[in-house]
Amino acid sequence: FFVTAYLLYSFIVARKSKTKNGLSKYIKDNYSKAALPIEGIKILTRDYFENEEVGGLVGTNHYKEMHKYISVITYDNFPYRGKKYSFKSDPIELSDSEIMSMIKKKGSITVYFDGADLATYYFDLSFLN
Repeated sequence: FFVTAYLLYSFIVARKSKTKNGLSKYIKDNYSKAALPIEGIKILTRDYFENEEVGGLVGTNHYKEMHKYISVITYDNFPYRGKKYSFKSDPIELSDSEIMSMIKKKGSITVYFDGADLATYYFDLSFLN
């Protein structure tokens, strides 16, 4: 019984989750969809430096300091059924200028949300790949 319950639970979670290249078909088919206009989008970014190992002889350590970014897309005041909601993406390893450039090419960002519980939502960030 427990094995069957665990397998069923794993299957349901896998169907609802994100895939490597975007959102699962389950989310796209079962959640409400909204296009968020560029005007309301904000990108919060932190940058940092990290030493990355680069090629070299075995047993030697060669490092190069790499400039890295972590960004989050936010959208505030999404109107739904007389209330305002905010959305925040998962962390993205791109700079704010790279992300905004890709958003401008696309024109908007799509978010999928559960109409009964707007705390459950997913940004479609497949255009960043």
